Amino acid sequence: MPATTLAGEAVASSMVQLWQGRVVASAVLLPRKGGKVGIPIVNALIEKYGPPTEAKPHINRYVWHRGSHALSFDGYSGVVIATNTDAQDALRKIAARKNKTDL
Repeated sequence: MPATTLAGEAVASSMVQLWQGRVVASAVLLPRKGGKVGIPIVNALIEKYGPPTEAKPHINRYVWHRGSHALSFDGYSGVVIATNTDAQDALRKIAARKNKTDL
């Protein structure tokens, strides 16, 4: 089976978060991480989604926001995450209510 890649960079693993039968988040973990790692990934994301909404090249972190969706790249951690922010907010509220009653 061929190795999974993201913009030519190897992928160590990936995860998907489901809620009520919908994908609400996905994450790709890269085996390499650090200050300059992932430049091809950032360039590919810029080509596909345009300039990032938030760019912090000094810490190798970039975020794109489009409505209720967010895409982030953190080169130091070696992680690319896509989320549905509305669903994530709903999940946080449910967890907070559960934590209040869970003694």
